Amino acid sequence: MPLAVDKMPHIPPIRTCAEYITSSLESLHL
Repeated sequence: MPLAVDKMPHIPPIRTCAEYITSSLESLHL
């Protein structure tokens, strides 16, 4: 979801990647 990255450009790439993975895992569980 690139929208999440664009929504928080001030967050470091590593943290953004972590949140991206977390969101993906949550999507799979949901």
